[in-house]
Amino acid sequence: MLKLRSLKFLAMLASIGALFVLGATQTASLASKGTDAGLAITPCNGPSKVFSLDTSHSEASLVSAVEMRIAPAIAIAQLRFNPQPDEILLDQNGLLELRYSQSVMKQSEQLQVEVCGASPTQVVREAYWIMHASGQLVAQMVSADNISWTWKENGENVIPGTQLTVKEISCAGQPLVQPMQLIAQAQPICVKDPEALNKLTAQMNRAAQDQTSFFGKVSTLLFGTKKFDEQMTKLNTQMQQMYLYSPYDGTVQGITQDTLNGMNWIKLQVEESSKVSVAQ
Repeated sequence: MLKLRSLKFLAMLASIGALFVLGATQTASLASKGTDAGLAITPCNGPSKVFSLDTSHSEASLVSAVEMRIAPAIAIAQLRFNPQPDEILLDQNGLLELRYSQSVMKQSEQLQVEVCGASPTQVVREAYWIMHASGQLVAQMVSADNISWTWKENGENVIPGTQLTVKEISCAGQPLVQPMQLIAQAQPICVKDPEALNKLTAQMNRAAQDQTSFFGKVSTLLFGTKKFDEQMTKLNTQMQQMYLYSPYDGTVQGITQDTLNGMNWIKLQVEESSKVSVAQ
């Protein structure tokens, strides 16, 4: 039996109204169009994440399409669909639109979008039902309770043994990130000492200027670049030590400051191994 886990939508999505009217140019923003309905029917090779949207709601008969954004960004070639949409469109901001006939939506209990070559951190950032109601085209946000996912490896449904959790990282200097930002492991997220970093940057600029000056060029011709290279390597090493690097892949949930010591705390939502086994 499939094991499904409900996705947690970002807090900012909760504040979006249940309905909003789409303008007449709703489809004009779609920058690139998918191929025909036969797109991506071959099975995924390797791990994949299957997102399921429950269509068994009272207004399913009015739905003609679904719009969703998956992050980190994906290409259409990575996607598999069930049922297969009549038309697939993807804009430059990663907003995917799947268009269906209303008869298909009436018969389907769920809509599945599979991401081939996915990572456990792949999430649905936002999703909307596109419906015809009262003679207008409207969009209704898909509730987080109606979105779930499964993990597949070698075509088999498995539980990846990971869970979403929040990690706090202390930053004694200046944060380089902002809320809602996607962060990669080993990415600089904080400057420990901005003033010292500025001084190092100035030294590197002066060294580069000296190297390209008349006397610098003469020195290079006579003695080579070894002295300059050693100086730049030393400065670069010192500069790298000025940064705090993220130990995780994740999403910045917020930044708070401790008023007592001035320390900034960066909150990251990350996937980590679950310590509790889940029964099959």
